[in-house]
Amino acid sequence: MNVSQTSQFVVEIKEDQFVYGSHNRYSSNSYGEKIIKFLNENFETYKKVNQNEMVIPIGETIAFNWIISNLKNKNVKFILSEDLGKISY
Repeated sequence: MNVSQTSQFVVEIKEDQFVYGSHNRYSSNSYGEKIIKFLNENFETYKKVNQNEMVIPIGETIAFNWIISNLKNKNVKFILSEDLGKISY
């Protein structure tokens, strides 16, 4: 569903840079590091965000691979999704 979420991660600011948060359940990987790199390259834009969540325009390849890698960490084998355009059986 469009309100669903998965594979989020927490970032922290240390010494004026974003770092992978200490409260994450799984270790970061190359995709997480690319997200952190993007945030740091745009530090001034994101440093004052005062909300619990935000969408980061990192591109589908990085985003999907981050999600896939984290689902593998959780031993997920199937994904159920909703397609509002058509129903398939």
